[in-house]
Amino acid sequence: MEIFTVSLFGHRHISNPDKIRTELAQLVEKLIKEKQYVQFLVGHDGQFDEIAGEVISQAIRNSAYHTALLIMVLPYNRSEFRNPEYLTQYNQIEVCPASSQVHVKEAFLIRNMQMIDRSDMIICCMEHQHGGTFRAVYYADAKGRNIVNLEN
Repeated sequence: MEIFTVSLFGHRHISNPDKIRTELAQLVEKLIKEKQYVQFLVGHDGQFDEIAGEVISQAIRNSAYHTALLIMVLPYNRSEFRNPEYLTQYNQIEVCPASSQVHVKEAFLIRNMQMIDRSDMIICCMEHQHGGTFRAVYYADAKGRNIVNLEN
């Protein structure tokens, strides 16, 4: 089975959440229909991550194909994510082994790089050229990944 992996990155605060939600929903539904199996990797640290989790979870529930998986990827173990409530939205929660071994200030960058290394496509909401989302997209571009910026 061919697995198509998509990582999602975005800023903690986004200026047009309704537009992003609509565009992301259309893209996610298209991927679920077109790909044999899709694995979506998301964080849980800001407004874009929250929107992405909701949109993808809803698209998976509404899909007749049952060929998609939503995985929350954490940079290190956090006790609040042991709550079984999170498993109602996410199919899996995983902790990135490489980022869980470093200082917290480096953990997000390393987690993002590990997600990108696993991915065929990057979906992002990048409004400015600084911060973690920018660094992730810059790395993804250097790795030759297909990048879709919902802010374009």
